[in-house]
Amino acid sequence: MSGRRDRRLHGLSHEHHHALVLARRARLAEERGASDPEALWEDIQKEFARSILPHFVVEEERMLPPLRARGEGALVERTLRDHEELRRLIASSKPRLREFGEALFRHVRLEESELFDRAEERLTDAELDALERARPVIR
Repeated sequence: MSGRRDRRLHGLSHEHHHALVLARRARLAEERGASDPEALWEDIQKEFARSILPHFVVEEERMLPPLRARGEGALVERTLRDHEELRRLIASSKPRLREFGEALFRHVRLEESELFDRAEERLTDAELDALERARPVIR
């Protein structure tokens, strides 16, 4: 790729920045010994439900099926495994700050370095347009 992200993926990429902030917050809290890890974990769970789950749904419904159809099955499966791992981690009643933060960081790196590049290469303009329109407004 040229290093410039297709404008129709800018919103999803921006959400990745937010996810990286959340991942860093979780990892640092674990490293520095959060004063109330349970309350922090609850906040992170709420933020995950508010901003990351809708992001996953857009990818799973609009991006991954056409990529699978165009021969990117291994990358699609890896992405789905990451989504499932993150859903499993965040569902824990016990704070798993470091593990969650590291998994989220790795996942965002995968999507930015591989998945979105493949989407730009393989999705049609109509599919990219639909992907952009499907993205919920997350504030």
